[in-house]
Amino acid sequence: MSEKNLKDLQEFEIKEEETQNDTIYIDPLDELVEHDFSSEEDINLDESYEMLGVLENESRKAKINEAEDVIAELSDTYIPLYKDKIIKSMENVKNFIKKYNIENDEMKNLSESEKTKLFAIGSFLIKNVTKNINEMMFNITLTRSEYKFIDIAISQKISYDGNDVFNIIELNNNYLLKWREINKKMPRDIDTFVVDIDIRNVVMLYHFLGKHTIKGLVAEFYDFASVLQKIGDTNRLFNAYNIIQERLKTDFNIWTSALEVDDTPIETEE
Repeated sequence: MSEKNLKDLQEFEIKEEETQNDTIYIDPLDELVEHDFSSEEDINLDESYEMLGVLENESRKAKINEAEDVIAELSDTYIPLYKDKIIKSMENVKNFIKKYNIENDEMKNLSESEKTKLFAIGSFLIKNVTKNINEMMFNITLTRSEYKFIDIAISQKISYDGNDVFNIIELNNNYLLKWREINKKMPRDIDTFVVDIDIRNVVMLYHFLGKHTIKGLVAEFYDFASVLQKIGDTNRLFNAYNIIQERLKTDFNIWTSALEVDDTPIETEE
């Protein structure tokens, strides 16, 4: 937390009320939550509103920091071939907004045609970030016993209803059959191999394995737990990139508003 924000929080976090010999500290947010709005007593609008703004800003920063930590922790493991491409596309958006800062004198004299062209280019750059994130292929390292667990659970033990039919066919045809071939061709003395999967099928795999049950803390249970951990890591990484992406979109929409062109918010492409 910066010194300025810390000072802001301290100013609003504590309010002193002098009594005979003691000082009572009152959190203005507690006052707001506990305030009886059916009474005639008014709340301090300015104080409450500004405190909420400070807390929201700190919460947003914490969320961004957490996402960056997840990316730093997991990107080398799960997306070694994609991380540089995504970083580059994100940096392009940041540098674009910086280069064409609306506060610069030359930007203030742009024609409507030039503004429209800049907006189109910026929109393309930010949509390219979305595209790169959605097209990530995750590398998951499986032990042979982990792969065996997935193969047996999906192909023999899990029941599927009508809502699952086409999703399990897609998962099987696009990924599981390929994984089976990799497993067959790997030398027997190698215990691990890497499989690729996109985020949609990560979600599907988790959905189907979520139906599986194991009785007791047997070896299969630990393979189950390890597979779910790796699936969870890929999902955390995907969500972390989306948090950073949403921040970029917010910055771009602020820039767009200042540019005074079409201020339609940039939405994520599904």
